[in-house]
This record gives sequence, structure tokens and C-alpha cells, in this order.
Amino acid sequence: MKNKKILVWLLIATVTTAWLSYSYAADNSSSWSTTETKNEFRKMHSFGSWWTNVEWFKRWFNWVELTDAEKTALQSMTAEQKKAFFENKMTTEKAKRDAKETVIDKLLAWQSLTADEETIRQEIIKERADRKTQMQERETKFQAIRAVLEKNKNWETLTADEQAMLDNLKDNNHGKWWFGKHR
Repeated sequence: MKNKKILVWLLIATVTTAWLSYSYAADNSSSWSTTETKNEFRKMHSFGSWWTNVEWFKRWFNWVELTDAEKTALQSMTAEQKKAFFENKMTTEKAKRDAKETVIDKLLAWQSLTADEETIRQEIIKERADRKTQMQERETKFQAIRAVLEKNKNWETLTADEQAMLDNLKDNNHGKWWFGKHR
């Protein structure tokens, strides 16, 4: 009889603990729920705003950079004009991407290139060089950040520049960095 009472109390304690843990996690969850994701998707793709949202365009078609003149022109356009503008921009960029693929395919097949294709090849080489430079700069920046995070993790005194770098890192990552561990 005594063992049954202990088991019942243990079961009640386990269920209560699990329920409290679940309710706490649900209230304090930093991850997006399915509903929030659906709502964000609907906002992004609601009628009219889908084509007018420049940020959406930049996020999904990040290979396209708008010039200042295009950004200024977009501010005075109607929704239909913006839709046409972005459709044209996407078509142009797709054609450029297809032309680059054609050049790469010809180079892999050891075929000769026309003058236009040679220009595209030079653009590809330049883009790759720029990308490599950006990757090296990013790696250098990452090493500097890693050194500051390690120093902070070991409770060493940071210089003003290092503290500014750490504060900037925390601000730009919504405070997710803490003593060098990403959460």
C-alpha cells in the first residue's frame, strides 16, 4: 500500500513538472511557431505588397542590386508599374544567369567563345575575384571577433574598440552572443 502511494505521488509530480515545463517553454519560446510563419508569409505575399516590397525582392533575388536612380523611380511608381519593373528586372537577370551558364558549359566542352561570351567570361572572373576578396575580409573580421569573444569568455579586460565590437555584435545579433557561445 505504501509503495502504491509513493508511485502515485511520483506520477503526479512527474506530470506536473512536465506540464509546467511545457507551459514555460510555450510562453518563453524564442522560435517562431507555424502560425507566425504563415502570418509573415501572408503579409509578404498579400495582394499588392508582394511586388511593391523592395525588401522582399532584395531578400529573394539578392543577386540584383538596385541603383539609386531605380530606387528613386520606385518611390513614384504605382503598384502595377512596380510589378512590371520587377518582372522586367527578373527576366533580365535570368537572361544574364542563363548566358553565364552557357559560357561555363562552352568552356567545359572546350568550345571557342564569341566576343560577347568572352565579355561574360571576364565578368565571371571579376565576380569570382570579388567574392574571394569578400570571403577573405569576412574571415579576417571573424578572426578578430573570435579573439574578442575568447578574451571576453576568459574574463579579460577589453579595450574600448574591442568592447565596441562586442556591443555591435550583440546589437546586430539580437543579444544572442554571450561569452563566445551562440544560442
